[in-house]
Order: sequence, then C-alpha cells, then structure tokens
Amino acid sequence: MITRFERFTLILFEIMKYWNKIASEIMKDEQLKGTHALYIITLYRFPEGLSAARLTDICQKDKAEISRSLATLEAKDFVCKDGHYNAKVQLTKSGEALARHLNEIANTAVQQASQSLSKEEREIMYKCLSSIAENLRTISKRTSPDEPDQKRSLPTRSTRFPYRHAVFTVPRSGLLFFPRRSSSTL
Repeated sequence: MITRFERFTLILFEIMKYWNKIASEIMKDEQLKGTHALYIITLYRFPEGLSAARLTDICQKDKAEISRSLATLEAKDFVCKDGHYNAKVQLTKSGEALARHLNEIANTAVQQASQSLSKEEREIMYKCLSSIAENLRTISKRTSPDEPDQKRSLPTRSTRFPYRHAVFTVPRSGLLFFPRRSSSTL
C-alpha cells in the first residue's frame, strides 16, 4: 500500500518532471536549460530588475546555481546587470520576448493540465499546496527539541534521510520529524 508521503512526493515529482521536460524542449532552441525558464519568467514579473540574492529567495534555488545561470543568460543577451556588486538583473528585449513566449506556453500547459478541475477545485488545490508548503517550511527550520508541535518517536521499519538540520523519518504511518543530534546518527 502506498503511503500518503509516497503519493504526495511522487505526484509532485511527476508534475515537476513533465514541466521540466516542456521547459527544456522550449529552451533547447536557445541552447539553454529548462531551469533557465523559471528565472526568465520570474524576472519578467519584475521589470525594474532583481538582485541575484532576491532571485535566489524567490526561486528558492542555490546561490551558485543562480549565479551560473545568470552568467549564461547574460552571455546569451537575455539579461543585463546594472553595475557589478549586488547589481539588479533585468531582462533585455530578447529576454522579454522569450519570457512572453514561455508564459504563453506555460499558461496553455496549465490550462490543459487542469481542464478537468473547476475553478473552485483549483482554488482549493492551491490553498492546500500553499498550506503544505508553509508547514514543511516550518518543519524544515526546526532545530531544537524544545519547539512546540514537534513529534518524537522511535522509528520502526522506516527510512531515514537528512534534511539540513534534521532527520525526517518516514514510517508506514506518515512523516515524523527528529532533530539531528550528530552526523554519526545518520
């Protein structure tokens, strides 16, 4: 029997897999990666530009990944920087054209993918996903056993994996959180 965690994780991974496949196919013509699509679409929402640090926060990606991607996008004339240190990054005219194209394709894909859902069902889905994301964000930041609402239990027949400052244990019954004590316990 598939657990709630497996079902949830597999569905999210499948959605991301197909979106990345669509984005990669679009970006192939520009000799870019699918991940560049996210940065271009995000920058398009901010015509005044964003710092690399702010783009990192919004896209929730690694600073080094953002830096490499921005260097690639700048070399291909899709973005430009106004200055050097902590400079704002903006889309060029060709970057804006690519962003419009990406948005059209993304909107069509989302519309087709959710065609069997009513407007109310979509709103509920987004509300639920936002709530889950917020709860997982809170869980991932916990590092102290003294924090409220923290479940502790001895794992039985479970899989353990590290995540930043914690170890999540996935028993058959669901997701439990254990603070990381030391790297030797992993």
